[in-house]
This record gives sequence, C-alpha cells and structure tokens, in this order.
Amino acid sequence: MARFRNFLATAAGLAALTVLLLLAFPDERARRMADRPRADETAAQTATRSHEDGAAAGTAAGRALTERPKDMRTVAAPRGDAAPIGAPKRLPPRDALSTLAAPGLEPDDVRERLLSRPVAIDNAHIEIGEARIALPGVEPLSVHDQCGPQASRWPCGARARTAFRAFLRGRSIACTVPKAFGEAPGEIVSACSLAGADIGAWIVANGWGRAVPGGPYVAIEAEAKKAARGIWR
Repeated sequence: MARFRNFLATAAGLAALTVLLLLAFPDERARRMADRPRADETAAQTATRSHEDGAAAGTAAGRALTERPKDMRTVAAPRGDAAPIGAPKRLPPRDALSTLAAPGLEPDDVRERLLSRPVAIDNAHIEIGEARIALPGVEPLSVHDQCGPQASRWPCGARARTAFRAFLRGRSIACTVPKAFGEAPGEIVSACSLAGADIGAWIVANGWGRAVPGGPYVAIEAEAKKAARGIWR
C-alpha cells in the first residue's frame, strides 16, 4: 500500500508539473494561428495603400497631360485663301483666237503655255518654231524703218529688234496658245510674259515701239516719250 501511495503521489506531481509547463509555454502553433489575423490585416492595408497610390499617380498623369503647355499640343494649321506671293502681273486683254492666220493652228486646248527658244522677228512679233506670235497693243516697226530728222536718220527698226532679242536672250516665255503651237505655220495674237513681266509693256516703256491708240500701253508710251527713250530720243 505504501508503495502504491508513493506511485500515485509521483504521478500527481508529474501531472501538476505538466500543467505548469503548458501554462508557462503555450503551443507555438497556437501562437501562429493567433498572429495570422494581424499578418492578413497588414497585407490588406498594404494592398489598399498601393491601390490608392496607383490611383493618385494616374490622376496626376492625366492632369499633366491635360495641363501641358500649349506649344506641346496639336494645333490645326490656319486656313485661308491668301493670294500667292509673286503672282505675275495682269496682262492686257487677249484678242479672240479667230485671228488665226493658218488652218494648222486650230484653237484646241488653248491655255497659257511655256514656250522655249523664242526669236524676235521685229519689235512686235516672236517666232516659235514654225509659228509666230503678234503682241497686242504694240505697233510693229519694220527692220528697215528709219527714225529722226532727215539729216540724222538712224535705223530704229533694226535697233528695236536687236534690243528685243537682247531682252529675250532665248529664255522661255509664257503665252496663251493652242496645243502643239509652233509645229505648224501660222500666226496668233497673244500677250506674253517673261519671268512675270509683260513683254509688250517692256517694249513700249523702253521706247522700242509705239502703243496702239486706245490700247493698254498709251500711258507707258507717254512716259517713254518724256524720257526720250528708244525711238523718241
């Protein structure tokens, strides 16, 4: 009996010691389970802050795009119908194309064309290939015409042609002519220009031709007479 009582006392002591150890050192797994809500809560808070930061960054970026300086935005090109700079001067009215002198110059596809290698025949006619152009508003001079008093006559017709040829120098001129002009013989009346300058006006202004009465160069002829240019010297 005494031995049995000693065994019970020992067992009771071990049990009491076990309880004390459990109370003093709780289960590590239980502690982890207890700490898990805090970790989940921290992760949730971190995700919330990241989302808020991303939204704020997106809002700032959008505001930066909408508030960027004006010179960085796309600006529409201005619209307008302003006339081009350096437009050629207006030429005098052209005669009707019924003045064609040869059947080879039919008025088909008549428009302003650039004609190369012009040759002055006299002060009012230009040869282009096999055809000729008569300048309106300019009275022609024969290459045999003489000008000035009888005692001091001089070949003004030949001088006028020479001056006109020096002005052209073989440069291309713009005239209103039919298609394939110059490939067949004939003559047409058309005002022409060289580098935007009215050729007929140049002839009269330099005194190398008389203006047709009532034509577009009457005032220019008066200035040439006053300055004693060309045939008016």
